[in-house]
Amino acid sequence: MAHQEWSTKFNELFSELDDPWNLEIVSNVVQESGWLQMQYTGKATFECSTATCNNRWTSVNAGARFYYRQSGFNTGQHRKVKLFLGGQKCLKCNGVFENAMWHNLCIERAITKLLNKVKQKFYALNVPTSTTGNAYVQADMSAPHQTSLCEFCALGICQHGEQNDIDSFASQFEHLDLDDVSDDDYDDVSDDDYDDVPDDDYDVY
Repeated sequence: MAHQEWSTKFNELFSELDDPWNLEIVSNVVQESGWLQMQYTGKATFECSTATCNNRWTSVNAGARFYYRQSGFNTGQHRKVKLFLGGQKCLKCNGVFENAMWHNLCIERAITKLLNKVKQKFYALNVPTSTTGNAYVQADMSAPHQTSLCEFCALGICQHGEQNDIDSFASQFEHLDLDDVSDDDYDDVSDDDYDDVPDDDYDVY
């Protein structure tokens, strides 16, 4: 599986650290203990691999899941990052999970966010919350996230799938009078509060 863009950008950004960090792109979620996790959602393009299908689509819910750790204090430091990139199925064929072709800006933002967390965790460096940037990624956001086509949903690690379940559950209580609930009872959640809060809310097929 070739994801040269991720490796190139990782090596470029992590080169500012004094210690060497290695990136490995894996085909499954990491089940080993001792790894810190960070999840990122961004924009990517997919293309159906079925010979008779020419479907191509863009999603702003493509998923990247990072696992990172520093180990081997007694035998020499080992600093490693594992990256699992989720696929999506074609809406027409509903076949295999196709690999994402990530947009360069999203790759840079994802790795920058990871780099900031590594700096904070292992180097005790203060990183401004705005370092990852707020660049706008243009996309048509008219279609809802389709959980049956999302590999992260199939693995149970997709926050969009969880949100769809919450919305479905909440719809059963639309008849309740909620006038007594004030806006002060809820807090907004920003991207910097939780690793697993995705950046966007919709897929485009």
